[in-house]
Amino acid sequence: MALIATHAGDLAKGHPVAQIRDDAVSRARFDFRWQDQFNLGLDPDTARLFHDETLPKEAHKTAHFCSMCGPQFCSIKITQDLREETLAMAKREKGMAEKSAEFLEKGGKLYVCGGGSDRPPLQEGKRSLNSIWNCAAALLMNCSPEYQ
Repeated sequence: MALIATHAGDLAKGHPVAQIRDDAVSRARFDFRWQDQFNLGLDPDTARLFHDETLPKEAHKTAHFCSMCGPQFCSIKITQDLREETLAMAKREKGMAEKSAEFLEKGGKLYVCGGGSDRPPLQEGKRSLNSIWNCAAALLMNCSPEYQ
């Protein structure tokens, strides 16, 4: 108990080492680095004993959950998953924005009307059914698809 009170006092006084230690423990907790959490704790042996009471296997010391919420309801794991999904969404959005800009730079048209004689000749067996239907529709409209 005295260790916790001393540490709390150091934090309250703004002692930089106390804050660095707290931040390191928080980062280790968020990254599921159990050994680092134990070693950075105020009482590493007691922390290991408490952990091993509920999750005794050695594999649990690398698990991405604790005994409080379990693997399906771990708030830290859910937060990590949400961060990964947000980054993936941002990457997709960036790709879509780039393609949108490219589309607008090329005139923003799906079909280019006119002969279309600058297209390479058809190669046997290289077109999908959708591509064939698009070509047929374009011919009926006296236009040719820009993207084949």
